[in-house]
Amino acid sequence: MYRTAVFICIVAVVGFFVLGVALALREEPEFVAVAEEPALVIDNPVRDIGEVPVGPFDVSFDVTNPAARPRRIIGFAEGCTLRCCFGPKNDPIVTIDPGQTNSFACRLEIRGTGPFETPMWMALEDNGIRNITLTVKGTGIAPAKDHEKP
Repeated sequence: MYRTAVFICIVAVVGFFVLGVALALREEPEFVAVAEEPALVIDNPVRDIGEVPVGPFDVSFDVTNPAARPRRIIGFAEGCTLRCCFGPKNDPIVTIDPGQTNSFACRLEIRGTGPFETPMWMALEDNGIRNITLTVKGTGIAPAKDHEKP
């Protein structure tokens, strides 16, 4: 019985030694760097909309995918500044096919008269996650009054 136990231990030690040598001598896989594809392109990310009446106003940003695979807009922040609130007009998660352009609509709510500059944040999924700032500038003006009724 003692000889059997010693024999099993010797076989185990030799087996672990052979396994260690085999693992040490094996070829490591080569990691090939993959070139990043072009990122999504936002046309005119800073927009001056001029004078706009107080109330709702829609503005769109063209997002183009020059890559060979689909890319996504994965989020759009909602918020308010002193004179303007903003948010996505539709679902903020959009897939853009290769070579295509999506007109991403935003809803603004102009809350008062006077100049405003509103930063808005969009999250993109292209070569990783990327957050970009879109800016809308303008001047809120009083809405046109209806003709007075006699």
